[in-house]
Amino acid sequence: MRIICKHKDWYDYFGHVINPENSRDDIVYDRRDCRKLSNSDLVEYLVGSQRYGRINPREKKSFALEVGYTQYFITLSDIDGVAMTGKFSLDKVLKNSSHMFKEPMSICVYRPDYRHLSKVGWFDRERLIANPILADTDLVRLIDPREIWIELDQYLSSLKNDASWESAGLTDRDKALNHGFSHPESFRKM
Repeated sequence: MRIICKHKDWYDYFGHVINPENSRDDIVYDRRDCRKLSNSDLVEYLVGSQRYGRINPREKKSFALEVGYTQYFITLSDIDGVAMTGKFSLDKVLKNSSHMFKEPMSICVYRPDYRHLSKVGWFDRERLIANPILADTDLVRLIDPREIWIELDQYLSSLKNDASWESAGLTDRDKALNHGFSHPESFRKM
């Protein structure tokens, strides 16, 4: 798997570590529209309009990091609304779940107290962060980078066989060229 992005994340080096001789260059993760986050950015994202000390420090905020078919549920506690700091902890991990958001990797505010709406809780899809770069956050201590790399690789591999992955608006000749058939040498008539 190859990644297109000018920013590096904490799991990117696995592109050169995990079987570099057997690497699949046909799978590409286009992360050019990424958003680089720090701990204070994540706290501000979760606290939102309750900034500048109006938040109860004992209150906990939750969010979900979705990577492929896996969701990581993370809680922020000991929140300081002025300094924009807090303590992150990993609550639970749901593997082989359904992919809920458009991008391969996303962060979304999560409300576990709304379990009557779904099995896990409620997600605020309007406050979604797609393709986050988390190298400068404390989340790198909570989640194994190898696990993130494998989940992204498996998810993007599954999309490659999906019909929606095929580029829209291509002619049959262009689709054949994309799949390795060259017109002069191919046995197919076009």
